[in-house]
Amino acid sequence: IAETVLQQVERASHKDTRQSSATYLLTGLLKTPAGAPWHGNRTAQSEFYRAKAASGTRSMLAARVDRSVIETVARDLQSPGFVTAAVKSLREKFALTHTEEIAAARAEIATLDKRSSELLDIAVKLKSRASVLRKVDDIEDQRSEIERHILAWQKDDESAQGLADITDAQVKTMLGRMADDMQLYERGELKDFLATILDRVELDPDEATLQVCY
Repeated sequence: IAETVLQQVERASHKDTRQSSATYLLTGLLKTPAGAPWHGNRTAQSEFYRAKAASGTRSMLAARVDRSVIETVARDLQSPGFVTAAVKSLREKFALTHTEEIAAARAEIATLDKRSSELLDIAVKLKSRASVLRKVDDIEDQRSEIERHILAWQKDDESAQGLADITDAQVKTMLGRMADDMQLYERGELKDFLATILDRVELDPDEATLQVCY
């Protein structure tokens, strides 16, 4: 769920107009407990999801299944247990930093600096310094590349620190906003949202029971 929260925040600031075909909202997500897919099936009267059952083939009204999933997701997003799990996941994910990588990179820079200084000492004693100075330039290029990596790691760590310190109230607000946004999505947007937040939806064709899996 941590990744999902971040993906939804990012999507809000980089909205893409492309949408999935939404004739059947749960295509690709809806499975039997055994992992077999439910397929969309349209008749003159309505749309259905169809899958193999113990007694043959079972069809269920797509609108009824879709509504059950949407209501379950909206309810789950605002439940205390969901908020607690999201906070725990975020804190664990973003407690990790690039401290070791940065330390190793700085040690590498120190080695490059030493080598560069040695080459410059050699260069001042030579009449033809071009080849030595080219080596110094190569070292400076390596140094600059390493410094760019360090800056990127530091930026990532600063951003991660804010998420590692996130509070239950902040996550509850984010998840509540996601639940509210579900009611405003066009059908194509809603399908894309569900594909992002859900791992699968299990619908038992024999027992007619439904389970939403994140």
